[in-house]
Amino acid sequence: MGTKQDVRDWMTVLLSEIWDLQNDPVLPSLRISYYHLPTHLKRCFAFCAIFPKGYQMNKYMLIHLWMANGFLPEMGKFDLEEIGRNIFDELVCRSFFQDVNKIEKWYDGEVMVSFRMHDLMVDLARWVSLEECHYLGEDGWVPDLKIRHLGVNLYSDLAHINSFSHIRKLRSFVLMNHSKNQISHHLMNALCMCKCLRALDLSRSIPPNNDIPLHHLKHLRYLNLSYTNIGTVPESVCHLLYLQTLNLNHCEALRELPKDMKNLMNLRHLYLTGCINLRKMPVKMGQLRQLRTLTKFVVCSESFSSTLSELRDLKLEGILHLGNLQNLKSVADAEANLNLKENIEGLNLEWVIDEEDILEVNEELLEALKPPKTLKMLGMKGYCGKLLPKWLLDNWTFFRNLTELSLSCWARVEFLPCFGELPSLKVLEIHEMEKVKKIGDKDRVSRGSFPSLRYLKLTKMASLVELVGLDKRPGMAEPFKLKIKNCPRLTTIPVIQTVQEVEIENCSNIDPYEGFISCMICLEKLVLSECDRVVLLLEQEKGESNMPVKELIIKRCTKQMFNKSPQFGLWRCFVSLSYLSFESCDGLIFLPDIVIKQLQFLKCLIIFYCLNLIGSSENDGLQLQYLPSLEKLSITECNKLLDFPENAMRHLSSLKIIELVGLREISHIPELPTSLTNAVILGCTKICSLPDNMYQIKSLARLQIMDLPNLISLPEEMLCLTGLELVVINCRNLEKKR
Repeated sequence: MGTKQDVRDWMTVLLSEIWDLQNDPVLPSLRISYYHLPTHLKRCFAFCAIFPKGYQMNKYMLIHLWMANGFLPEMGKFDLEEIGRNIFDELVCRSFFQDVNKIEKWYDGEVMVSFRMHDLMVDLARWVSLEECHYLGEDGWVPDLKIRHLGVNLYSDLAHINSFSHIRKLRSFVLMNHSKNQISHHLMNALCMCKCLRALDLSRSIPPNNDIPLHHLKHLRYLNLSYTNIGTVPESVCHLLYLQTLNLNHCEALRELPKDMKNLMNLRHLYLTGCINLRKMPVKMGQLRQLRTLTKFVVCSESFSSTLSELRDLKLEGILHLGNLQNLKSVADAEANLNLKENIEGLNLEWVIDEEDILEVNEELLEALKPPKTLKMLGMKGYCGKLLPKWLLDNWTFFRNLTELSLSCWARVEFLPCFGELPSLKVLEIHEMEKVKKIGDKDRVSRGSFPSLRYLKLTKMASLVELVGLDKRPGMAEPFKLKIKNCPRLTTIPVIQTVQEVEIENCSNIDPYEGFISCMICLEKLVLSECDRVVLLLEQEKGESNMPVKELIIKRCTKQMFNKSPQFGLWRCFVSLSYLSFESCDGLIFLPDIVIKQLQFLKCLIIFYCLNLIGSSENDGLQLQYLPSLEKLSITECNKLLDFPENAMRHLSSLKIIELVGLREISHIPELPTSLTNAVILGCTKICSLPDNMYQIKSLARLQIMDLPNLISLPEEMLCLTGLELVVINCRNLEKKR
């Protein structure tokens, strides 16, 4: 009704008899919303009755199903896909669809837009399409109506599906399955009777003997065999001359496609994402002139396979993965006119080279792989040349629209440009480039580098010494995430004020300067692993104001912590910290009470395999009583930890979960707070008894005690806790008092 401007239209609705209907299974307001839809939107919405409530649907797959059934009206020069996208957006705008979420796995060649329908909308769809669309649930009930579109739960009772009177006239058959399960013979027999099918979806299923009957489905326009274990696609698929969509995503056993694929002149979408064993493409792929989506193309040096040049005249769009590029032998074979395909949003280029092989990459061949200027996402994996393509070196003038760039497994390149002048770049990932020594050139870096960056990840850069350009980000730039892993020769990281999350792992040579961390005014999460100098900087830097850090994780620090400065530097500034974790830190001997007192908002404390931890000082256990907001405490395998002070936990009124595992020196557990819901005490070999106040913890739902050889009894009153699940394992001296 939002499109109605005339008062008379609103009065007509107000005075409608719909509001007076009794025992109506559909809300009158929803019914009115449906009545005012254009005819083609009504048809597309009603089709969704084949899906169960709460089902997460795929936008593009739904549009393909609409296409297959002829629900999309022709509108001049617009492609059917564009018309379908407009209809989908209109239904979202009118709230018939909700929870729209775009999931981009472009490096896997996959972009999915998921959505769902509210349960009330599902009821509406089922009511308006009662005679045509149906979802077959586990009860196996099918109404005796002229059902044309059927969604089926694989766990349904299908023993009597063959007796369904209208099964021969089905137009759509969609299997709802979330895990690979064997298709019953009842179902396969039923499919053999469905000679009018336009759409068949057997995704995530296991056909008997991998045999899929297709020869009789001459009207089929949509076929989804994704996530199945087929090794080959039946040759009979090449006789489906009306086929528009063939989805083979994640058919990991698939080795090759039918040799006569060129006959599918109406094929518009061929999905091959995740077909990791696909080794070649059938000949004359260029004859598929209607093809719009081709998610993967594998170059093969064998005869009777298509070369990359077959893509020259195809109007491809979306995401394209080009694999086994090492098999390209000539520029002529590589000329696919990629630079003219402006509807391609994502391009992945992959070479697969054995370590012993040395392959010189022809520069002219690289120019033939030049992407379009409109490209948004680019990935290059296994590139085996020494020199970079010219179009990548001149990235700041060429890739104005590029938002994501992933470069990995380059064996011979020693220098990379900064990429900081790419105005739209949001994600930059560089992985496993063993010879790259430097990223960026100081002479090329200007104020304003990386203006749009949201995420930077560098991993396995064994020779990387210098990283240039990050310190030139605009002051008003959005916060971003930084991950640097396994860069053992990297010595410095530039000052980055706008970083929100930092993760540094196995970068032992980083020598941070004063102010390295305190300058990160937006920092909320900090993860430090095997980089002792940065960890010690936390207590050496002087902090003048509170920092917004909420999560701090320190792993494998070998140098002694909390040792040099009595003021403990930035630890005094972490007043917002809610999550703190120490893992395998041999350098953690004391966790001083002056540090603990600053953590007033800490909700979770994890200490794992810190073998030298004694407590808050040489003579005291951990002073946990200063953590009023603590909700979870987990301490594992800290063999030298002393007994907790008697009042360490009693007043922790927010504590719900406690896990004490492998604490071999503690012999006593102090009184626990009455807020506790879950407790695990395991491998604390010196403990002889549990706290006396256990019976007062009425909220305790589960207590697990295991490997406590010296535990001889439980508090007698504790057995009166009726809601308690008590698990006792390997406590040989325990005497249960009844």
